[in-house]
Amino acid sequence: PNIVRLVDFFQDGHSYFVVLERLDGKQLFMKIVERGHYSEADACRLVRQICSAMAYFHSKGIAHRDLKPENLICIGDGDAALVKLADFSLSKN
Repeated sequence: PNIVRLVDFFQDGHSYFVVLERLDGKQLFMKIVERGHYSEADACRLVRQICSAMAYFHSKGIAHRDLKPENLICIGDGDAALVKLADFSLSKN
């Protein structure tokens, strides 16, 4: 649930197209700037979700290699906030 979903993938000549789910949220970086700070409880919820996504990747032998707040999309606020990992351009297996 914490990784952007792949919808489709196709090739046209020399180009590759990757279609991902639409995420109506903001980069975690922008959320941090807007809020100014996160409580320990809120930070714990976010880090747990990030670790869950990374653990899934690592179990599949994939390294994201560009983990930063700009590549984490935050949807919602408070207890209902969901973080999704995006931007796999530097990923490697």
